[in-house]
Amino acid sequence: MSTKPEELKRVFDRELNITDFRLVWEKAGVLSGRWDSIGILLGISSNKIDEIEAETKTARGCLRKVFDCWLKKDYDYKSHGVPTLRMVCKSIKSNSGGADPALADEIAKEFNLTSSGEDTTSPVHTSSSKEATPTVELPVPTSLQSESSVIYVKKKS
Repeated sequence: MSTKPEELKRVFDRELNITDFRLVWEKAGVLSGRWDSIGILLGISSNKIDEIEAETKTARGCLRKVFDCWLKKDYDYKSHGVPTLRMVCKSIKSNSGGADPALADEIAKEFNLTSSGEDTTSPVHTSSSKEATPTVELPVPTSLQSESSVIYVKKKS
């Protein structure tokens, strides 16, 4: 039985709660080095970020507490929105958050969506006179301690 794109989109936009912690951790737990930036983009207050940092010894522990706080809606969710996978993707994709657009796109692709939430199965608009050029993501070799980087290269057809 195949899942319809609109059902996948509903899952992507479904309100998450603390029972979804493992799902969120599996998707974004690798970004512990940017835990504070991710927390801010998820709507966690700077006071709460400072509190988490003071109480926690490791970056992974801080990110765990950020996700715990976020999934329990211990932030101004009325202003920032309720927890959703879309919100996770936006915070991961943002340069001031996780700064990992490739990871955000990978998560969204699991739901046949782009990280902005658009259906990847929707028709391509062909009103442009220019021919579409596919792009290929190539990882950039970096030192072991730096953040993951991706460059986009146009592929010749």
